[in-house]
Amino acid sequence: MLRRHLSRASSKLLPSDTSLYNAMQAIIGQELRARYETPQEVPPEMLRLLAHLDEQAGKESQALNEKQEPEHHAFHVDAAVEHES
Repeated sequence: MLRRHLSRASSKLLPSDTSLYNAMQAIIGQELRARYETPQEVPPEMLRLLAHLDEQAGKESQALNEKQEPEHHAFHVDAAVEHES
């Protein structure tokens, strides 16, 4: 059975069947949001890192496609040779 935290702050925020853990989590979250602003823009260093990751992912995807294509083309060549015979 869940117990309700009887703190004044939690009584305003949470339903009556909220556990102590959930009440504490909600109160801490409310305090953090009140003290710290959430950045609205991505910092330049993070943009640079994201661009680098995107570039690496593109290279890996291209390399994977190149590995798969020779097998695919070889199949078509063999099938064409068999078809002509």
